[in-house]
Amino acid sequence: MDDYSDGEDDWEEFDDCSRSLSTDDMIAEVFAASLHGDPHIVGARMRVQVQNRVVILLGSVASVQAHGAMRQRAWDIPGVVDVCNRLSVTPPGDSQTSGPAQ
Repeated sequence: MDDYSDGEDDWEEFDDCSRSLSTDDMIAEVFAASLHGDPHIVGARMRVQVQNRVVILLGSVASVQAHGAMRQRAWDIPGVVDVCNRLSVTPPGDSQTSGPAQ
């Protein structure tokens, strides 16, 4: 196998990119990217904040299943130390917002 490494600076470009985002920003980006194509977010109105590696989920989702799925998705991200799930469940067509799911 050929060694194509040209020294210690192989990862310099990667390191520069990773340093441009904070850990909180990276966690938020990973969470947002993980939602692409997820059927649980149909009808969701969510906002995600990350502070000191704690994911804060705000807004509403359409079902209790979606509520749980979003919480689990946040916990599955490496580096997350806690999840504050403040999502409420508002079924489609329901004009009133219910409180956070239990």
